[in-house]
Amino acid sequence: MKFIEFAEACEKLEGITSNLEITRVVSQLLQDTDELEIVTRFIMGRIFPAWSAEELGMGPSLLYDAITMATGADKGRIKEVVRQRGDVGMACEELCARRVQRPLFSGELTVEQVYRNFESIAQAEGKGSQKRKFRMLADLFGSAKPK
Repeated sequence: MKFIEFAEACEKLEGITSNLEITRVVSQLLQDTDELEIVTRFIMGRIFPAWSAEELGMGPSLLYDAITMATGADKGRIKEVVRQRGDVGMACEELCARRVQRPLFSGELTVEQVYRNFESIAQAEGKGSQKRKFRMLADLFGSAKPK
């Protein structure tokens, strides 16, 4: 499944108040995917299974650094847009839409690719791991296409 399709479904869900309609949209999304397990966790706001001890091991500072690298916006601008939009994801979408430089090789992201990237970030350890995590996240942001 293309990640943009997943993101659009999630955006649609944000505007729905009816439980029946939410159920309909989620069931349609789950029918249309081969990545059922991953999509289900992502919908619930989780990356890894509840029983897993895996975590990304990244704080807000590293997240903002990755957004800076992917968008060219400085941290002050990022924080300002986060305050305005109320959500880091929506702020990142806005900043990515305004970026001047586009990545040379950006195919369409899939849910599977995003998950595999998160797995790699979680598994990075040892000397230089924070730098590797930062690079992987920045590459992920750089590959994402805003609507």
